[in-house]
Amino acid sequence: MTRETSRLLFPMLPFLMLGIFATGLGAIMARADEVQLKNGDRISGTIVRMENKVLMIRTSYAGDLSIRWEAVAAIATDSSVQVGLSDDTSARGAVFPAEEGKLSLKAEKVEEPLTFNIDDVEIINPPPDYRWTFRLNAGVDIEKGNTDSEDYHLDTQLFVRTERSRYTVWAELDKEYTSNILSKDSALSVLKYDHFLTKKWYGWLATLFETDEFKDLNLRTVVGAGPGYQFFESPLRNLGVEIGPVYVNEDFDEGKDQGYGALSWRLDYDQYFWGNRVQFFHWQYGLWSVDNSEDVAIYTRTGLRIPIVKGLSATLQYNWDLDNVVPPGEEEIDERFLFTLGWELGNYREQIRQLSKFEYITSD
Repeated sequence: MTRETSRLLFPMLPFLMLGIFATGLGAIMARADEVQLKNGDRISGTIVRMENKVLMIRTSYAGDLSIRWEAVAAIATDSSVQVGLSDDTSARGAVFPAEEGKLSLKAEKVEEPLTFNIDDVEIINPPPDYRWTFRLNAGVDIEKGNTDSEDYHLDTQLFVRTERSRYTVWAELDKEYTSNILSKDSALSVLKYDHFLTKKWYGWLATLFETDEFKDLNLRTVVGAGPGYQFFESPLRNLGVEIGPVYVNEDFDEGKDQGYGALSWRLDYDQYFWGNRVQFFHWQYGLWSVDNSEDVAIYTRTGLRIPIVKGLSATLQYNWDLDNVVPPGEEEIDERFLFTLGWELGNYREQIRQLSKFEYITSD
């Protein structure tokens, strides 16, 4: 290259570099996943996940969106995704449209693409092999004046979920002092294992321990097993019901100890509302003696959990417990209104945080 040519090209060098950069940037920006809706609309962005028949896609122009899978006609991915089908087939690769109502996946190291019905897709980019969360809540209510009282509440839960198993450890402790004299001292804990036989049906094995000094209950132990059915299970909504036989052993401080068979039931429901800003939860566990139909114990926990920031949350909770086997002078129904602050850790909480960014859109 001559000196004259260099002199002419040098001033143009920044413009040439800018052109090359713009071309490269355009190529990068052009690399995007695309979702084709049944109404003809197309959405480009990055497919994050499809779970529970909801496709989540991140866009640069409309933020994070959720699309009901029934509204999707086809998808095309620029990079590899993990796809799971209803027959438990799973493959990783780039997805592209096939004939109407079908998709194809070009798996790595496989010559022929895998073609399947779009309705058979159960999940895209599934979450980690296990999910876990740990929660700890505490509340204090202190009154001074005409009536001196101190109420203390502590509850905690550890939850672990794998493909076929679910482990739950839950416990709560309540103490109350009136005029510096202990007036309530109770504790309740549950250890539970669930083994999923299908995506909905599972078998459960559980133990419950309860103590209540002022109801003469030194220790109530419940051991049982049975079937359960999971209607919904996701970071944003869960509903499960159970029923089964249990054996109950009650050790009283002064009353007569007893052991008996019983029928137990359980309902566990939680769901986020208002843009995932508030979680409603309701848990109920019941025991009905087969020896004495009037011997019933019911535990309920109902409330609203409000995430604040980075795992910190506030909870408004109502406890309603029924135990019709109590010493004379004690009430069968025990009610408590609680306000607690809590801390939550785990990758399940991180999934909730990510999903809370998405807004639903549908296609008619």
